Amino acid sequence: MLETAAIRAQSAALLLRDTTFAILNAQLEVLEDPDNILTIEQVRQRAFQPRHEMKFIFGYEHKTLWARFKMVNHAEHSKVFMAEVVNPFIPKLSCYQIGSDGGIDTVFTTGAGFPFEQRPVERRNFMFPLRLAPGDSCQVYFSISKDFLPNSNVLLVDFNTREGLIRRYEDILLTVFFVFCSLYLLLSALVFSITQQRFQWYYFGYVLLTACFISTHLGHGFQYLWRDYPRLQFIVPATLNILRLIFGIWFFRLYFEISRYARHFHLFLNITIGLFLLTPVLQVIYALWRPKAEMYETLMFYGYLFFCSYLVFFSLVILAWALREIFYKRRTRSTALFIVVALNFVGLATTSLQYLGYNLLDLSPDYLYENKLIFTTQTFYIPVPVMAAFFFEILLVFNFSMRKYIRLFEKDQRAQLKIAKAREEGLNALILGVENERRRIARDLHDGACVHLAAVNMQLDSLRENLTDQPELSARLADITDDIEQTYREVRGISHDLMSKALEKTDLQVALEDLVMRCRQAQPRLDIQLYTQFRPEEVSGLAKIHVYRIMQELLGNTLKHAQAKQVNVQLLEDQGNLLITVEDDGKGFDPATNEQSEGIGLTNVRTRVEVLRGSLHLESKPGRGTFINIEVPMEAIRSTDHVA
Repeated sequence: MLETAAIRAQSAALLLRDTTFAILNAQLEVLEDPDNILTIEQVRQRAFQPRHEMKFIFGYEHKTLWARFKMVNHAEHSKVFMAEVVNPFIPKLSCYQIGSDGGIDTVFTTGAGFPFEQRPVERRNFMFPLRLAPGDSCQVYFSISKDFLPNSNVLLVDFNTREGLIRRYEDILLTVFFVFCSLYLLLSALVFSITQQRFQWYYFGYVLLTACFISTHLGHGFQYLWRDYPRLQFIVPATLNILRLIFGIWFFRLYFEISRYARHFHLFLNITIGLFLLTPVLQVIYALWRPKAEMYETLMFYGYLFFCSYLVFFSLVILAWALREIFYKRRTRSTALFIVVALNFVGLATTSLQYLGYNLLDLSPDYLYENKLIFTTQTFYIPVPVMAAFFFEILLVFNFSMRKYIRLFEKDQRAQLKIAKAREEGLNALILGVENERRRIARDLHDGACVHLAAVNMQLDSLRENLTDQPELSARLADITDDIEQTYREVRGISHDLMSKALEKTDLQVALEDLVMRCRQAQPRLDIQLYTQFRPEEVSGLAKIHVYRIMQELLGNTLKHAQAKQVNVQLLEDQGNLLITVEDDGKGFDPATNEQSEGIGLTNVRTRVEVLRGSLHLESKPGRGTFINIEVPMEAIRSTDHVA
């Protein structure tokens, strides 16, 4: 363990034990090489200053920053220590180990501008193994090319601790983060596919690009993907960062319907998207061209400074807009938006200042040395608050996105119910009109045509009785009387079919028994069995007419087309439903081929079942008969209005 006194003394050596982990930011001594000409021998002769006395320099300077520290191995055995520089974007980085005898023991040169295989240890951060014998001491020098990203953490840890405990903590944190992102993406893809809210896919893209940005910003992209193409390290993370912001703005714009309610603000967002799209283009040009003239590099720096400033300004505008929505327009849903934007503001401000060379977070070394988990977070170049903000942002956005979907779903359900109710009322009105017209025609036939036919028949009978002396004429009158009697019965049957007297005067069960009896009379060879087990007094009003017409249509179809010998009809009440089944052993048919040419009778049956909010199931095969099952909720039967 490091001695506290040795830690606080800038020029004192770091005393190393068997287990060592330390953040050396405050213990480093630094020297600036503005002309990039100093060698290690020359640097060793120069005076260094404590790092905390080096002021933040505003502006771009392409120079070399030298850093050094001294350490002494107080462990009982020879140890391998890892000096780790946490900044995967340093173009060129050299490490020198100067032994106690003044000789250079180890030299490593690597950087983001070199192929990945040239690293001493192939990890996402720059790691340099330093071997030290018991009681021996050494000085470690770093030569760091200071470009756009000059700040970095410098860590010192013994090899076993770094590859064991610290790496396990690191893997756990990264695994939890990326597994959470993956689960969110899978879940959101499923939900968005179901809800069919197209604008939600922009946030899906935002989360996916942000996860990729964080991974590449940590150095995983260089480690696993473009190992032999160093320039991509200066292009891909920046491009992913811009694209994720654009997708986030698109989602924000569509979710709050900015184009409808705030046109000027919508124009501002479009201008922002245009500026963001221009930034990666310039970044790619600079990374591929790499002009030597300092003027171009200075312009790029100030361009990037403008971009970072605009990011902060943009976040403040969004925050102001959210506050206006909350307090002025009383839109409480913007509260979650305010928190999300505030979290984004923290992340953008942190990374922007980090890019410009300012280190936001310097925790107490004494505390860090006692906390391995906090130490692990310092191995991430992207600030941990940015990852935490993104984590909570996902939860918040998913929450209010689902709440919005639920509101839209409930609104759609209410609209569908209104449409269904209006359609049901329309069908009821139509059917009610048809039934009233049936009743009128039946009454006219029964009370008009049937009465007249009966009167004519009686007159013919009387006339025939007076013609006993003319047998031929009497026989002809007898034939005419029989024809009129047959016509009378047919008209009376049509009247009864149009409106059953039993249905008007009695309940549904008696009307169905009368219907079955007339079907038996129509086809004496057909065996019709009727079984009922329900409470007919609960089926009243229009529902009684619907059920009767359904049975009338089904039995009529059987008589006309089935050529059956036996028909079983059942009406049963079961678990709050009225079950209606009609099964015959007739010739049957193929429902698939007859679906398009379905007769008007079966169509009327389906319409009446739909009005009763029921379901119809039909099974039939050629030569195998037909089975029809109808299930109607008793609640719909009880609540149907009476016929006017």
